[in-house]
Amino acid sequence: MSARIRLKDVAEKAGVSVWTVSNALNDSGRVSPATRERVCRAAQELEYVPNLLALALRQSARNQPLKAADGARIPRWDDGAVHGELLTNCDYLPTLMEFVGGPEPRGIDGRSFLGFLDGTDYTPREDVFLEMTWHDKYNPMRAIRTNRHKYIRSFGDRPLVYLPLDVWDGPAGQEMREEYYGERRPAEQLYDLERDPLEMEDVAGDPAYAEVLEELRGRVDEWMRETQDRLLEGDWPPTQAQAEREKRGHAN
Repeated sequence: MSARIRLKDVAEKAGVSVWTVSNALNDSGRVSPATRERVCRAAQELEYVPNLLALALRQSARNQPLKAADGARIPRWDDGAVHGELLTNCDYLPTLMEFVGGPEPRGIDGRSFLGFLDGTDYTPREDVFLEMTWHDKYNPMRAIRTNRHKYIRSFGDRPLVYLPLDVWDGPAGQEMREEYYGERRPAEQLYDLERDPLEMEDVAGDPAYAEVLEELRGRVDEWMRETQDRLLEGDWPPTQAQAEREKRGHAN
């Protein structure tokens, strides 16, 4: 792994905090001229070079969160390329902490992908797990996304596509209600993202995908056990607040 001068190194040399270094180098006006001069001198002596890719990531984190279910699109300053590496929102915090030289966060699922941004040491993810339990109403789903496939498991008798209340009440919801609520959602769905990137053809019932289905089903089972998922014990009862909100939605 190649050496990289970080904000933490500049902070130690200048005798200030990482946040002071960041403010000084960005000329935010939050530090005195003398402190800014000391920080800039330390950065120059260390030959510190700002990581423009990570700065782009920071801007993206504020304005354009990644969607875990998709290959993340990361703004790049080099060639504007789009990359399909699997990332999740959970990866933002450890990446930003490594960038500023802070401690590695503990007890979270995310991991830093700074090495991917600056071309140093990085091991791509093989998969990401996904879950939803409640959105306006109880709608439990669990899934796994690999580079090639997506497996989705639904729990209970649900409509094909659940429409949140704001969509249900709008013109688009009125057009889609009959189609989405006239068919029940399958318990399992499987998509071949290489052949079918828009996920239009569910291949869970295709014998050619039987081994893939069994493997991903087992990985979701294992993940649910590892995380002590309450769905293994049956449905989650809604909280009082959730029940009242759902009741208000039906009343409308």
